[in-house]
Amino acid sequence: MCRRSRRFFRGGGVPYFRHRSVAHVMAELRAITTRYPFIEAVQLFDDTFFSRRLDWLTEFAAVYKKDIGLPLYCQASPTTLDAAKLDVLIEAGLCYVEMGIQTGSPKLREIFGRPEDDATVLAGARLLHARQGKLLTPDYHVIIDAPWEDEADLLDTVRLLMRLPKPFGLAIASLVYFPETELYRRAKAEGRIVDEETEIYRRPFYIAPRRSYPAFLLYLLTFQHIPPRLYAALASPALVRLFSRANPVWLYKAAYVLGEGLRLAAKGASALWHGDLGRITGFVRRTLRHDPTVAGRKG
Repeated sequence: MCRRSRRFFRGGGVPYFRHRSVAHVMAELRAITTRYPFIEAVQLFDDTFFSRRLDWLTEFAAVYKKDIGLPLYCQASPTTLDAAKLDVLIEAGLCYVEMGIQTGSPKLREIFGRPEDDATVLAGARLLHARQGKLLTPDYHVIIDAPWEDEADLLDTVRLLMRLPKPFGLAIASLVYFPETELYRRAKAEGRIVDEETEIYRRPFYIAPRRSYPAFLLYLLTFQHIPPRLYAALASPALVRLFSRANPVWLYKAAYVLGEGLRLAAKGASALWHGDLGRITGFVRRTLRHDPTVAGRKG
């Protein structure tokens, strides 16, 4: 979990919200793009980026467009995304946004310290969808293996994602504790952390979900062309009860193998169609290296 709660920074006489000046940020960007002229885009890994005031973002957008002018990627959270800030950044070159949703479960939101509700998440997703001609398809982040999560919680997440406007991608992640955060201390007190080196410092960002029907439904949401009516039928209470009782793990495994095979074939065909052989050779190199800390991160 990202350290997004002001409670973590309470005390010590230090402001809980601090950010760099536009001039300071731009000096760094100029230095980097000058030193590495092959850079083709800038990505800001800061899920609080939209929490800055509109006047700060307006100043940043004007200078960025003038001095850098590269495609801009950034992160957002449902509680800070708004139309005015989004449009200012799009004018400066923003073309991709990824937004943290993490869960659709009210219980887990309370544990994670996330104040948003479904309506706030939906509003943020609709803002991005309304600008789909100017923005690339957004990715939404979800966490699937919190120790407090049960099948009902995962179904809450699935049903929230079903309501989001398509197209979108999913970045499905494992819960990794930041040491000495409130969440870490709770997990430690409950005996959920045994080996810190393995479970925190060496834990992969992605771990395959448990073989359950709600996890299978979440996996299906990574495919954008499943008819909504079919998906609604698969997520109906009757089928959820039926498959949760039977739990046909063999079916989930077979569906995953088939789905990933089709996904890989579609990507390969697209690369061949566009003459992008470099994409294919790059995939082969990454597969041979197989970095488990990022493998499978996106559905």
